[in-house]
Amino acid sequence: PSIPAPAAPPAPEFAELARHVGELERTLGRLYQIACLRLDMHTAQEVRALLADPRYGAPGRLERNGWKVWSQNDEDGILEEIFRRVGAVSRTFVEFGVSEGRECNTLKLLVEGWSGLWMESLPRHCEQLRRIHANPLAEGRLELLQTAVDAENIDRLIAGARVAAAGELDLLSIDIDGNDYYVLKALRGVRPRVLVIEFNGKFPPPMDVVPPY
Repeated sequence: PSIPAPAAPPAPEFAELARHVGELERTLGRLYQIACLRLDMHTAQEVRALLADPRYGAPGRLERNGWKVWSQNDEDGILEEIFRRVGAVSRTFVEFGVSEGRECNTLKLLVEGWSGLWMESLPRHCEQLRRIHANPLAEGRLELLQTAVDAENIDRLIAGARVAAAGELDLLSIDIDGNDYYVLKALRGVRPRVLVIEFNGKFPPPMDVVPPY
């Protein structure tokens, strides 16, 4: 025998259920925001306590100069201090793995008048990049390539970009979650003055571990 379809709940009961689900979603959203704020505060306290160690005040150390505007962590402040010490020649950058360009190592520099090249492989991120950063793209200060970067194409991609004609490259930032080492090793056409590259802090020195290409 056929099984009858379950009856739909009466409209008033359905509306009440939807209201409770909505309240639950809003409550969970507020709890998530509070948890994130508490984590940020706790992390900031731990960092301040760590930086109070005298060794971090030694000449040349960069840790106390760290702060973020649009970088993921303290890269904005550390890069500003590095370029304060060594100067900037061409005020140019190359960064790949920028996602939608809201949290990366070169956005602050772009806002400050630098020019450069971003490379990103995901179409949805590139669409957002073109919309959010339409002005610097139109001005020619920013070039965007929708492409995957690997050891075989890195030199060709940079050589074909406008930034290659600017002379000495000031900053290269690599964040592609896996093949970073191989892409850097394959780079021959440009020698950046400052390099930012991701590493896995779970493997401390003197461990020398590289994932397969």
